[in-house]
Amino acid sequence: MKNIFIEYPKCSTCKKAKKWLEENNVEFIDRNIIKETPTFQELNEWIKKSGQELKKWFNTSGLKYKELNLKDKLVTMSDIIISPEYLRLIEEVKQLKEDIASLYEEKDELVYHICKNIETEYMSKVGILEYKLFEFQCEILRLKRKIELYQIKINRQEIPNEKEIEEKLNIEYKEYKQKLNQMSNDLQDALNRKNYGILSEENSKELKSIYRKLIKKLHPDLNNEDSEKNKNLLLQVTRAYENGDLETLKNLELLTDEITEKENIEIGDFEELKQSKEKYKIITNELLESIKKIKESFPYNKKEFLKSDILVKKRKKELENEMEMCKEVYSNLENILKQLKGEPNG
Repeated sequence: MKNIFIEYPKCSTCKKAKKWLEENNVEFIDRNIIKETPTFQELNEWIKKSGQELKKWFNTSGLKYKELNLKDKLVTMSDIIISPEYLRLIEEVKQLKEDIASLYEEKDELVYHICKNIETEYMSKVGILEYKLFEFQCEILRLKRKIELYQIKINRQEIPNEKEIEEKLNIEYKEYKQKLNQMSNDLQDALNRKNYGILSEENSKELKSIYRKLIKKLHPDLNNEDSEKNKNLLLQVTRAYENGDLETLKNLELLTDEITEKENIEIGDFEELKQSKEKYKIITNELLESIKKIKESFPYNKKEFLKSDILVKKRKKELENEMEMCKEVYSNLENILKQLKGEPNG
């Protein structure tokens, strides 16, 4: 079994030690302490086997040692280092963090990929007809209101002003217009996605794997550091994942190489670790509830519907029938308006 040489590449002492090993033909596995931080379990095992006091494992002249006041904490840390209960708690917290990263990935896959694909299919099969029907229903409501306004003017023996009535209708039906515009934009976005390139199964797996890794590094729920840099990186990561942009995600992964994943729990106060466990349990439950709501809502709730050609055809037929009825109602209303205007029916 080869020796493990743990180094900080920029450290001059590490460079000298590495050179000595190479000159003396000592076989070793090179391990970057920044990219592959030793786990708590590894440290626990190495410290026990070394027979050295815990203090020997710290750079007692280092800034962090003084900043964190580790000198006064070494006594309690010596007890923790051999505590099976503490080790179990470490594993539980690690697992919770893994679960949270996976749940974020599952949630975002639902939001950015699965639901959008379902929405695209729904819009192309049924959504277009639903939009046209709603548009027609809005026109019918507007025409009915227009007839009312004309009738009011006539009853008052006033001459209806077409421009004035149209301006009033534009104000009254502004909300309907906004909803129609939103539906139109959603419909167009969904149909445009049909032209997007689809990732292969292998690339899709890689996309999810990198995304999950970056979530663990950057998401504030999983890290104490909540810097602007990390926030901006997370925003870029999320956008690349949403667009299925594997190349950009790979480049962002390179940019975050110097950021260590916080999967290795720092040795610290037992109560603080228990509090972290409770916090992560709350986050886990919130994510599970969020995923549940997504699956109960549109468009995910149309997933089974779209699998049935019979149900899709039935719904399309219903919409087509409603459209025909709307056309008839609209035609009758147009004739009424023409009569009020004194125009001949066409």
